Amino acid sequence: MSSVYRVIPTSDWLIALSTGRVPMCGSDQRVGAVHLATDATVLRTADLYFSADEAPLALELDAEALKDALVWDKLDADAHGPKLVAEGIPRSAVRAYWVLQPADDGTFGMGVRHTVPPAGGIRPE
Repeated sequence: MSSVYRVIPTSDWLIALSTGRVPMCGSDQRVGAVHLATDATVLRTADLYFSADEAPLALELDAEALKDALVWDKLDADAHGPKLVAEGIPRSAVRAYWVLQPADDGTFGMGVRHTVPPAGGIRPE
C-alpha cells in the first residue's frame, strides 16, 4: 500500500477523533482541496508551515482508500504533489500518525509512529 501524508496541528487530530474527519485549513478551503505530502516532502512541509508550539503530527494516509479524490499536481519539471479534492480527510483513511519532533534549529524529525486502529483509537508501536 502506498501512503501520502498530511501535516496537521494536534488540535486538528482531536477534532478528527470526535467528528470522523480531519478538517481543512484556510488555504485548503480557498483552493477547494486538501494539500498533501509525499515521503520526500513531509518534513519540508512541517518545516515551512508549522512551529513546535502547534505540536504537529504527520498523518500517514492510505492512498488507495483516497484514490477516487486523489490528484497529482505538477509542482515543477521533475515533481508532482498530491492533493485531495474533498471536504477534509475521512478518519478511516488515516493508517498511522507520526509525532513530529522539533529540533533546536526549528526543523522537525519524524519521531514516534502510532498506528490508528479502525475504531479510531491510538496504539503506539
